[in-house]
Amino acid sequence: MKHVKVILFAALAIIASACTDEVSDSMNSEISMDKSLVLKRNPNLPISHSKFYVPKNDVTRSSVINGNSEALLGCGYKLLGGTYVMGDFANFSAYPVVNLKALQDYDAAYVSATHLNTSDRKVVTFADFDRYQYNSTVTKKVSSGFSLNFKVFSLGHKKATTETFKTIIDNSNDATFGELSLYFISNQYSLQNSAAARSLYARKFIEKSFIKNLYNSTISSNLKNYGEFVVTGYLTGGKAYASYAGCNSTAKTTEGKEKGLEKSINASVTYKGATGSGELGFTSSNQSSSTTEFKSTDTFVQIKTFGGIQDGDAVVKTCALSDLNVDLSSWFNSLNDDKTHTIIDVTDNSLLPLSDFVLEKNFKQRFDDTTNGVLATYNEFVIPYMETARVMVRSTSAYEPLYDVCPVLVTRQGDRIIFKTSQVKTDDELRKNSNAEQFDLKHQAILEQTDKLFSVEIGLEPNKKARLNPMLRNPLCIEVVDFDKSEYYRYYNASNSVEYVYNPKKKVAFSYYVDEDEDEGDIAEVYGISSWVDSLPEKKIAIGTLANYYTIIGL
Repeated sequence: MKHVKVILFAALAIIASACTDEVSDSMNSEISMDKSLVLKRNPNLPISHSKFYVPKNDVTRSSVINGNSEALLGCGYKLLGGTYVMGDFANFSAYPVVNLKALQDYDAAYVSATHLNTSDRKVVTFADFDRYQYNSTVTKKVSSGFSLNFKVFSLGHKKATTETFKTIIDNSNDATFGELSLYFISNQYSLQNSAAARSLYARKFIEKSFIKNLYNSTISSNLKNYGEFVVTGYLTGGKAYASYAGCNSTAKTTEGKEKGLEKSINASVTYKGATGSGELGFTSSNQSSSTTEFKSTDTFVQIKTFGGIQDGDAVVKTCALSDLNVDLSSWFNSLNDDKTHTIIDVTDNSLLPLSDFVLEKNFKQRFDDTTNGVLATYNEFVIPYMETARVMVRSTSAYEPLYDVCPVLVTRQGDRIIFKTSQVKTDDELRKNSNAEQFDLKHQAILEQTDKLFSVEIGLEPNKKARLNPMLRNPLCIEVVDFDKSEYYRYYNASNSVEYVYNPKKKVAFSYYVDEDEDEGDIAEVYGISSWVDSLPEKKIAIGTLANYYTIIGL
């Protein structure tokens, strides 16, 4: 037990010693700092501001185009920032990520359409919002290769659901909630999403507007506008969706409450026949002695329909189950006309994270960790700068963290690019770096070799407070080993307007967007590296080589 306590304490100490994703205030923190230890940013360098450019080719939101077509495949989807009704058309972004037309011209087999002409019913009940993860199919919608922090989803889902019933249920913590979805499915549209297909899209078929926004907007802004995921499969047709909330009068267990509400939900629906001549409705008259666990006067429901003709009967405002008497037959039969169809659900394993569609390692990680609430959000770019900071190299057998002192680039997105050496140092050498005087000596040595820095123009100051641990995800750290400016080449890829400054020996590349229409200055100028880049020899390199064998760092 004593040994376990020591390990736990040491692990906590290591974690606590790492700084967060917050941008350093080192430029102001050391009031008594020796002026000779500071290298200031060139005031003539431009500063970039986060701008989201609305794509000119955004998908037209007309029911004729989108209701029963593949038009929204490859577009963004807001799982966390949307309505929390799976497949709701409002969750789809009008901004495409994948260039669907170019892909279909390349090989039409990547997109498929299947006529299903079927129906389905799904009921999910949950006594608390954490149980929604286990009782629903929401996690099946997300790509199995992505680990979604369901706590983030649960918080948003709770807010959206309780907002619906806040005026009639005093304490939502005492309520049990439920959802009923009646699907009338016409077609399924799919975009291939295998690992090989995703790699192909990222290399060759990403919309130029997405790449422009990737470099001209903060990651947070892109998540807000595109959504956290890219949709690769959905169903079209019509859907009746009902949301329930009630307080159980008898059941004590969680499972008992959920089963009781499920009985009341199933009893509230009347459905028979097929579209064109069928009957569909919601009523309280079917409640019986088997459904009394949730009293109809204390159970409430709100009904929405998707697709079909949206007349006055197609939407039902929140009401008590005891007052429920809704005839949706007219709406149901209007689905006989496929021109009224819309998207009603996304298929399993069809929501791929935005990170799957970018090549830059730091952008990929920031997309994922911002989505999962690991990293802070930035609404504006950071003015890039360099600092000297302690960087954890390893821990001793006694779990003592050991640090080296390295120059670190803080990017516009707030990422830390650590320039470290491959030279192996002893524990004693690293241990000395915890000393303030030793840190100053190391910082002075780095200042005396400015020609080896990534950029001299953006300044260099000591950050004595920082303890960076590249193994942790906050802050986001990328390591570059034995940086040498003379080993780099440059290549401008006209197909995506991105310049790559790459080192074929170390297999590392820095990338930035070249926008001739931008009036705030080139990204290379913002980082003060224009002179260095302009001096480099141009050498073409295949984008596939960069994607598969290089660590690409987005600036």
